[in-house]
This record gives sequence, structure tokens and C-alpha cells, in this order.
Amino acid sequence: MDWTLLGRHLTDLWAQAREGRWRSVRHSLQRGSEVYSIVGWTLLGRAADHLLFPGFRRQQIQAPVLVIAPPRSGTTLLFNLLEQDPAFVAAPLYGTILPSLTLQRLIHAVAALDARLGGRGRRALGAWQDRSFGVTDHVHRVRFNEVEEDTFHFGAQLADIGSTYVFPNLHRVPDQPMLDDRPQHVQDKVMAFYEGSVRRALYDAPGRRYLAKNVYSGSRVALLNRRFPDAQFVHIARHPAQVIASAANLLYSLTHSRGDETIKPRPPHPLWRAIAFHFVEVYRRVVAFEAKADPRRFKTVRYDALTRDPHTTVNELYDHFGWPRDAAHEARLTQAMSERATLRLHDRKRNHYRLADFGITEAELEAAMPEVYERYGFVRREPEGSG
Repeated sequence: MDWTLLGRHLTDLWAQAREGRWRSVRHSLQRGSEVYSIVGWTLLGRAADHLLFPGFRRQQIQAPVLVIAPPRSGTTLLFNLLEQDPAFVAAPLYGTILPSLTLQRLIHAVAALDARLGGRGRRALGAWQDRSFGVTDHVHRVRFNEVEEDTFHFGAQLADIGSTYVFPNLHRVPDQPMLDDRPQHVQDKVMAFYEGSVRRALYDAPGRRYLAKNVYSGSRVALLNRRFPDAQFVHIARHPAQVIASAANLLYSLTHSRGDETIKPRPPHPLWRAIAFHFVEVYRRVVAFEAKADPRRFKTVRYDALTRDPHTTVNELYDHFGWPRDAAHEARLTQAMSERATLRLHDRKRNHYRLADFGITEAELEAAMPEVYERYGFVRREPEGSG
């Protein structure tokens, strides 16, 4: 936990209370109680892990594969294709929220008992998830038993922009440093927690490699590289005008998905502009990292190529990193494309978002990150003055 940043958030929350913005205060208190009750159970479970499963501490983390890119860059599509390979292990959503072997064993035991009793609990949970999460399926589908990015506890520790779930105040509390810029002791605590989560995931998957995607990883890519010196990074480059408008809409949709319209501001608003320019800085940092990275451990793929021909793009990654293919590789990849990942992509083709909806122009984006446009050959898509 970044206690200094938490102090800034609480100071802002007190200021909002003094301004009479009680809806916003209640929002943060409610969301905070949800998040930190989960954190509390997780810490208890992880303490029990040391007693019940001490072997996880000796688990080696070898050459993890990290998919990095801002939201709406095709990370979910690529992640779902890669995780079909049994050589990789990726955590389901419940595993990223509760990264404790003890708690996960308890979940498995309850699920097994429910199955023997007819599966009514599983069906009820599925119906609840459809009601609760289904409203944002067209933007990003999440279910507890499906693989998902390992972002929850970074946000809970105020280590990335995921903290806006509890504290949507990036415009009110500016200059929130990215994890790469935090003090060493903060970085060490956050990464020690993360490494413990990865070791636990691998403990149940001996001989496999950890696969993760996290749309906020660009804010800590240098730190990830230091902590995992043999990690392999897969970066997806998509035009910023498309990404940032869609990413801002994603965060807007997720934060409004439970009736928070009266609490959280609608675009255009300084909050969404602050979020957009946060992702501008993420773009710049990934480009700077790529320029210095070992090309044997870093590969950029183009979003257009990925969505046009996912099969070829995935195989190019296997060739680049020297990942082995088993006899079932091609059949498994083809089935995954037809049954899961490609369907998700097609569901989103009706989604179209504009920078102007969030009070931003592409001229501003290009001026803020000219090196990104130059490196990937991006050209401006909006005419001058179209904002």
C-alpha cells in the first residue's frame, strides 16, 4: 500500500465532505469497504498459506510472458489465444481477486460439494454474474471462472489507475505518480505481494510459465523488467486516437455499471481528460522502454495485423520467442479463434467512440506524444479542429 498516496486520497475525501458532496463520499466509502474487505480476507488466506502450503515460497518464476498495452488494444484477444497453450498458466478472475491457495482450495471444495448436490449454487452464481456483469459485456466481459488480468490488488494498493474504482479523483488529486516513479520501499512492497501471487499460481501448475495481461502494466514496465529479468514482453500497438477514446469509455462504463450516474461525472469532464492523458504517458513510457529493451525479450505486434489475422500473429510470436509448439497447437489455436476470442472481438465491432466525446482532440494527443506517432507511423485521423 502506498500510504502517502492514501493520505492524499483521504484528504481529498474530507475536502469533498466539507463541500457537501456526500454522494461522492458515500461512493468512495462503499467501494472502499468492498475492496478492502476482500483485501482483508486475502491477507488472512495468504497468512494461512505459509502454514498449509509452505512449498509455494520455493516456487521458481521462470520467463513469465507479459502482454502489455493500454486498454482497448486487443490484449484480451491475444491473451485468450495464448492461454489455450497448456505450457502457460493464467489466473481466473477469482484467482486474481483472492490470490491465496487456502482461499482457492476452499472455493474448490465448495464448488465440488455444490456439484454433488446438483449444481444449484453454480447456476445461481452464473445468473447473478449475468445480471451484475452482463451490462458491460459489450465493452469487456468478466466472469469469476474465466481468465482475467491480474490488476485487482495493484489498484487496491493504489499502485495504478485502477484505484479510480474507489477514488475517482485523478482530476482533483493530480500528479499521482506511476509505480515506476514511486519510492523504493513502495515498489518493493507492491512487487513482493505480486511475486507472491505469481508463485502461488505456479505452485498449482508445476513446469508451466506464468502468462499475464494487464492494461496498466505500462505504468510499471521498467519495474517489471527489473523484478523479472527474464520476462518476455508482448506489446500491442494501436492508434492512440482509437485506444484513448475507447479506454476512457471503458472506465466510464465500468464505473457506471451499477447505477453510479448520479455520483460519477459524465463526459466531457476533467476526470476523463485526466485519465486520457494518463494513458498518453503510458504510451510514452512503453515506447521509451521498447527503444532500450532486448529485442529477444520484447515484441510489438500491430493491432490491425492481430485483428486481421490472429492465427498468423500468434505464430509469429512463437517464432520470435522460440516457444515450442506441440502437435495439437494448430488445432487448439483454430478452435480458440472460432469459439471464444474472435467472437468477443466481433461483439465489439459495433462500439465506436470519439475523442471529442471526452473533450479531447487528436492534435493534443499528437503534440503530447510525437515520438509514439513517429515510432509506429501513426497518422492523424481527425481533421484539424474536429474536436
